[in-house]
Amino acid sequence: MAWVTTKDGRQVNTDWFDKDRQINENKKEADARNKSQMSDADRKKAQVEIIKRHNPKDYDINPGATWVESVDDIQTWDEAMNDEWSYKDSDVAPDFTWKDAQEAKKKGYVMVYSSKPIKQGTFVSPSRMIAVSYGNDHPYSKKVKLEDVAWIDLSEGQFAEIK
Repeated sequence: MAWVTTKDGRQVNTDWFDKDRQINENKKEADARNKSQMSDADRKKAQVEIIKRHNPKDYDINPGATWVESVDDIQTWDEAMNDEWSYKDSDVAPDFTWKDAQEAKKKGYVMVYSSKPIKQGTFVSPSRMIAVSYGNDHPYSKKVKLEDVAWIDLSEGQFAEIK
């Protein structure tokens, strides 16, 4: 048993602190394993729910806008790189090339930009130029894991980190 003396002179057994700390660490490790082992389909379902909760499409304001509304609207980074509309023969944007997309795939993360603060549901792009085109000359940026974005294509997606 581990005992400590408090400021007021009482003796306190600290074994439960260590046990509680170990339980919390074990839970964090299990959560991390579960998140990394999540299937693409389950990740997409969770991301749709995050987007619907934090930044749902407003049909009155954006009736024809591209928006993640279902799992069918989401691609993984690999799927976006390999779909028929991918940028294999051209660059995503002048400041984000096909080579940059391949490098992001290798690393597993990418710097994204947005005209708005980057939080759950926010539209993001790996191209600063695209973010600027949405009306902010000084876009926000954040380094994110590729899996934490519900990609519409290689040029844009919605940030949806599963915690």
